Amino acid sequence: METTEARVAMAQELKKNCDELNLQSKHAFITSSDPDFLRESIKVNAMPHGLIAWEPEKRPLETAQSIGCKLLALDHALYSKSMAKACKKANMPVSLWTVNDAKLADKMVRRGATSIITDRPQAFVNWINQQQPANDGFMQKIKPLAWLQSKIAH
Repeated sequence: METTEARVAMAQELKKNCDELNLQSKHAFITSSDPDFLRESIKVNAMPHGLIAWEPEKRPLETAQSIGCKLLALDHALYSKSMAKACKKANMPVSLWTVNDAKLADKMVRRGATSIITDRPQAFVNWINQQQPANDGFMQKIKPLAWLQSKIAH
């Protein structure tokens, strides 16, 4: 997006669509890699917002916090132990993309990731079913999603 006016128009149109679809009552986030768009969208839309980030030099956690985001969607390569610790301290849920390996997913969930984005949902059904219920309820939340994704994949 080039201009503030374009960002405002997009944020207003998105708000209208969210209202029409009644998304406020569902577990949904508005995500973008454009901090300026997120700032505009937060002004008009009460839905939670998340910053998508893949460049560590842009300080994704600090940027997300300064915008008022409620989620940080990171390239999994950025989710180091120190980033995980900082996100936990900031009480910032983290969604990681694109994780296509179950061993890596294990590592990331143990580190504190609250969701995993994969290109291979069917391959993760067995991984999800093998998980022990976590104290935070992570697996209880994603098991129904994995079941749904496995049905969609067929």
